[in-house]
Amino acid sequence: MRVNTNVSALIVQENSNLNNIRTTNSLEKLSTGLKINKASDDASGLSIAEKLRTQVTSLNQGIDNGNSAISLLQIADKSMSEQSKILDIVKSKLVQANTDTTSDDGREAIRKDIQKLLQQLDNIAQQTNYNGTKLLEPISSTMETSSTTSGSNSETTTNNLTTETLIGANKTYDGLVDGATSYDITFTSADYNLSIVSLSGTGGKLITNTTDTYILRTSDVATQNFLSSLGSNVNNWGGGDYGITNGYDIDFGNNSFVIDRFYGATPTSSYSYSGGVLTSLGSAASSAVDITISGTYTTASSTSSSTSTTSSSVTTVSSGLSFQIGESSGDLINNFSIQSNTLGLGGGSEAIDQTTGSSTRNNLMSVGESMIFSIGGDGNSATINATDGSATNVNLSGDVNTINLTGTSGTISNLDESTYDLLNALSMDIDGVNNSETLNGVTVTLSSGTTITKSGGGFTISQGSISFSDDYSIASMNIKETTASGTISVQNANNLLVTNLSDSATVSVTSNASGTLVGGQTLAALKNLQAGQFTQQMAHRFQGVVDSAISRLNTYRSDIGSTQNQVESAVRNLMTQSTNVSAAESIIRDVDYAEESSNFNKLNVISQAGSYAMSQAFATSQNVLRLFS
Repeated sequence: MRVNTNVSALIVQENSNLNNIRTTNSLEKLSTGLKINKASDDASGLSIAEKLRTQVTSLNQGIDNGNSAISLLQIADKSMSEQSKILDIVKSKLVQANTDTTSDDGREAIRKDIQKLLQQLDNIAQQTNYNGTKLLEPISSTMETSSTTSGSNSETTTNNLTTETLIGANKTYDGLVDGATSYDITFTSADYNLSIVSLSGTGGKLITNTTDTYILRTSDVATQNFLSSLGSNVNNWGGGDYGITNGYDIDFGNNSFVIDRFYGATPTSSYSYSGGVLTSLGSAASSAVDITISGTYTTASSTSSSTSTTSSSVTTVSSGLSFQIGESSGDLINNFSIQSNTLGLGGGSEAIDQTTGSSTRNNLMSVGESMIFSIGGDGNSATINATDGSATNVNLSGDVNTINLTGTSGTISNLDESTYDLLNALSMDIDGVNNSETLNGVTVTLSSGTTITKSGGGFTISQGSISFSDDYSIASMNIKETTASGTISVQNANNLLVTNLSDSATVSVTSNASGTLVGGQTLAALKNLQAGQFTQQMAHRFQGVVDSAISRLNTYRSDIGSTQNQVESAVRNLMTQSTNVSAAESIIRDVDYAEESSNFNKLNVISQAGSYAMSQAFATSQNVLRLFS
C-alpha cells in the first residue's frame, strides 16, 4: 500500500476533468442552440456549413434582385402602355387627316396635336427610370481611363569625331569615345575595296550607298541569328557569310552585333553607321588599304526625370438590361436594349430607295432624324451618305453583318459594351490572329489590309470593312468619315436604325439593287414637320410609320413581359433552393435539443458520481493508518 501517490485519486480526478469539459461544451450548445460553436467542435462540418450559409446569403440576395427586377420591368411596361395609347391616338389623327373632308386648316391643327403627343412620348421615354437607370432609352456610361508614362530627359551634346585615315593592314580606329551614346560615322576608301572594315557595337543602322548586293561576314552566333531573321533581303551563304541584296540597309534595333568584315560583291566606296553605340571599328585587311573615317558622336551631359499622365474617357451604351438572379456571376437574365422614343420607333414596309422607276425615293434624313430599314437579298448593300458632300456622321443600331468604308478612313465611338469589347480585342490582337477576334461566341473580322486602333474613347479604322457574326445586333455605334471623299455602306442589315448626327447635312440611304431596301423614317420625322408640310400625302405615308412604331413598341413590351415571367420563375426556384439549403445547413450546425439535453443529464450524473468516487479514493488512503495501531 502506497501513500505518496494516490493513483486512484488521480484517475478519478482525470475523468472528472474530462467530464467537466464535456459538460461545459454541452451547456454551450444548449445555450446557443448551435451544435458547432467553434472550429474544434466539428472542423469538416464547419467548412461545409459556412459554404452553405454563403450560398443561402447569395440565394436570398438573388431573390431580392429578382423582386427588384420585377418592379423595374413593371415600371417599363406601364410606361410603354401609355406610349401605346399615344400612338393609337396619333394613328387615328393620321387617318382623320388622310381624307378630303379635312381642310388644310384642319390638317394644320392635327399636325400641332400630333407634335405635342410625340413630344410627350419622348418625355415618357426620357423620364422613365428605376433608381436613376433609364428604362426606355439606351443607357450611356462614361469611364475615365488614364495612363502614366515615366522616363528621363537627357540633354545631349554632339561632337565631331577625329577624322582619321587608316593606312595599312589590321589597323584600329582610335577615335571612339567612352561614354558616347550614339555615333554617326561615314567610312570611305580611295579604292573601292572596303572588305577590310570590321565593326562591333549595339543598335544603330548600317547604310550603304549602293543598290547592289554586298556581303557581311560574322563568326558571332547571336549576329548570325539576327541576320537570318531579317527575311528575303538577307541570304545565308554559309561559312558566316550573308548576302545583303539590293543595297538593303540593316537596322540592328537594340541588338548587339559583331561584323568581322564586309565587302561588296559589286564595288562601292562608302558606308555609313548611324544611331547606335560602337565598341570597335577597324581594318581587317591583310594588305595596306586606305580607309578614311569621319563623323560625329553624341554624349549625355545631364539627365532629368519626368512623369506624364494621359487621361481619356470611354463612353459606352448598355446592350440592354441585365439582372443577376442567382448565386453565381453566370446566373444572368438579359433583356434587349430598348429605344422607345421618336428616334427609335418607326420604319415601315415601303421601298425606301429604288434605283429606277421611282420619283419619290423616301430616302432622306434631315439633321437629327432617323430611319429603320432592312436589306433584302444576300450580298445587297445600302450606301449612307451626306448629300452636301460633307463627311457622313451617323449612329447605327440593329442587326448588321458588314460595315464598309470606301475611299476614306473613319472614327467609331459611342459603342455598346459588347461591341466595344469586340473592337478593343481586335485592336489589341488578343488571340494573336490578325484581323479577327472572337468573344462570347461572336466573331468580328476586318477585311485584308484594314487596321483598327484605339483613339481616345473610341477607335480609328482605315478604309475597308468590318464584319460581325450572323445575327449579331449592335446596340449603338457612331461612325464618322474622316474625309468627305468616301462613303459608308452596310450589308445584310435587318431592322437597322440609322440616325443622322450631322450638324447641317441631310443624309441619304440608297440601295445597289432596285427594290431591296424596305423600311421608312421614324416618328422623329413626323414630329419635326413644320407648318404647311403636313399634307394629305404625308398623312398617308406616315400611317405605315406609326403602324411599324406600334409593332416595334409591342415587341418591346412582349420582351419585357417574357423577361418578367422568366424572372418570376427564377425567383420561385431560388426560394425553393434557399429553403432546402438552409435546411441542409441546419442539420449540420443546429443542435438537437432532445439529444443534447439527454447528453447533459448523463454528464451531470457522471459528474456527481465522480465527486463520490473522489471521496472514496481519499478514504482508502486512510487504511494505511491501521497498520500502525
